[in-house]
Amino acid sequence: MAECPYAERRGLAVFCKLANKKVSPLRYPCFSTHWDKCPIYREMAPKMQQKEEKEVEAKAERTRATTAKNEVPRSIGKGFKKPEEAKTCHECIFYSELTGMCLKLKIRVDDPNNPPCKRGST
Repeated sequence: MAECPYAERRGLAVFCKLANKKVSPLRYPCFSTHWDKCPIYREMAPKMQQKEEKEVEAKAERTRATTAKNEVPRSIGKGFKKPEEAKTCHECIFYSELTGMCLKLKIRVDDPNNPPCKRGST
């Protein structure tokens, strides 16, 4: 048997999410095959669908904004530099993000923004 997607059983009563209150299942056809003829549903469902569509669009916009913020920095993955040209380990071809090690010097790098190969030269 079909039932209203906005109806929730609560004991003997039914909570209508559209009206945001308990309603009588004897008065309203929440759990019958004619639930789409309910006066509350006919009045409120189009408004709820528009609201849900707006929420989906807003969520998609937030996701796009978050994705734009979390983009990978230009230097990572776009081509690496030689150690002499790189300002940080993130730009260097010998730095492993996965292990946090300098593959040229074979040492662990604690601060990739302060490369060990540049410390003695400044």
